[in-house]
Amino acid sequence: HLPHETLLEGLTRLDEAGHEPVHRAVTGLVREQDPVAVVDPGDRRAVAVLVMALALFLLATPIERMLGQTGITVVTRLLGMLLAALSVQFVLDGLRDFGLVAV
Repeated sequence: HLPHETLLEGLTRLDEAGHEPVHRAVTGLVREQDPVAVVDPGDRRAVAVLVMALALFLLATPIERMLGQTGITVVTRLLGMLLAALSVQFVLDGLRDFGLVAV
């Protein structure tokens, strides 16, 4: 088995056992055309995201010069707080989905 086939088989078994978060992941991953495809190649939104990411990578140096060291520090701290909040939310959602925390 290829690694993605093994992952898909494991997720499918968990999906059949009734784990809702896994069911959402499996239905998001499985496509009729390509069982490994996560993004439809014809999806214009995916292409737009890739173009925006490329543009931001190309503009990184000018943005860095514009922000300066203080601006970079502020943005870094803000993004760190956002990442911490997201991670806490993911943990709480996981605990709630498995019935360990009543919310």
